[in-house]
Amino acid sequence: MKLLLLILIITGGLGLFFESFFPGYILALLGSSLLLSAIVLGFVFYGLMGGFIVFGIELVVLLLIFWLGIVVFPKTGLKKKMELLVTNKEEEGNETNLYLGKEGRCESPCKPHGFVRIDSKRVEAVSETGYIEEGVKIKVVGIREGKAIVRAIKTE
Repeated sequence: MKLLLLILIITGGLGLFFESFFPGYILALLGSSLLLSAIVLGFVFYGLMGGFIVFGIELVVLLLIFWLGIVVFPKTGLKKKMELLVTNKEEEGNETNLYLGKEGRCESPCKPHGFVRIDSKRVEAVSETGYIEEGVKIKVVGIREGKAIVRAIKTE
């Protein structure tokens, strides 16, 4: 019975540990269920004191796993491989900033989202006020979330 409790505690703890690498609640639910069943078996087979001892052992195991995840894991090479340092939105937003104040043409209808061509590059855009037809001359008046905010230029 002691071996079964040990197996339940270790596999439950590992389930919770691997949940941080493969999120989706399945491993967390499985790990929590195994740990809870170990506590119940501890109370059933070893009485009140045995149940609290199993609970204490689980608490130590969970604190160890928590410490590994918070203190040790960020210093490993695996964490650096998993971490996204620069997002596409940031790169796109920085490139879009270059077009601020420039003029171009609507490549697709902006209702209010669409695409414009500025300096021979296709840029995702949002119209400042409503609908802008395809082919209309535009000016970039701002940047929001990596998209150019455009205004139709009235031609006379």
